[in-house]
Amino acid sequence: MTILKINNLNYSRDDTIIFSNLNLNVFKKDYISIIGLNKSGKTTLTKLLCAIIPTDNIFSINDIFLNKQTVLDYIEHIGVVSNSLNIFLTKKVKDELILPLKNLGYNELKIKKIINDLITFFELEDLISKNTNELTKDEATYLQIIIALVHNPEILILDDAISSLPLQLKEKILLKLKKLNEKGLTIINITSDLETIYDSNKVYLLNNKSIEELGNVEQAFQEDNYLRKLGFKIPFIIDLSIKLKFYGLLDKIYYNLEALEENLWN
Repeated sequence: MTILKINNLNYSRDDTIIFSNLNLNVFKKDYISIIGLNKSGKTTLTKLLCAIIPTDNIFSINDIFLNKQTVLDYIEHIGVVSNSLNIFLTKKVKDELILPLKNLGYNELKIKKIINDLITFFELEDLISKNTNELTKDEATYLQIIIALVHNPEILILDDAISSLPLQLKEKILLKLKKLNEKGLTIINITSDLETIYDSNKVYLLNNKSIEELGNVEQAFQEDNYLRKLGFKIPFIIDLSIKLKFYGLLDKIYYNLEALEENLWN
């Protein structure tokens, strides 16, 4: 079932063409990654998807075409996290989570249950009582992801949201997102960081003002020479897997060192 469509997107800014004839179908429960280098239009695409930049009937979610009349209905279906939008409206972490639920008109009992479920799932016991101005940059990013999910959207859009995080926190977030995807959340990961795409079922390349489907993750990494030529950094474990596979020592690409080592020793 198609949940989101982009229909023939053409967009220019200051007489510069950013996108030309860009089309995309995203299906329910997809976990897609759209990879692109700096100045490829990643953040612009996010702003267009999220109605920050207005469009007319180019984007649709569940057959709701985005325009001036439908914008509120459209944005109810999405949560968005951007590396450049760590802005909080309240003094306390807990209040920051409660605020959107109050705005949606939820009663106190339902709010309490949602907050307790979030604390458990995202392991927020040490964070929930902090002031928002005390958070580290990494903690603030983690909180922004949770805020984007607090109203239970159908689609989560990430704009290079976790690429700058330390590996341990990045892996923790990706594990949580994978579990949510398995429960039905559709994820669109727009990124330049190839270490964040491993759980995707489809990978797209944002390049030359349009979008190109690379296939699943393994098929995408089989285009490693093409990606290198464009300027992408291939993760070490992927690069090692590709070389070992070339010499017949592996039968597939591995995404973590422990699994690769186990295969080699066996």
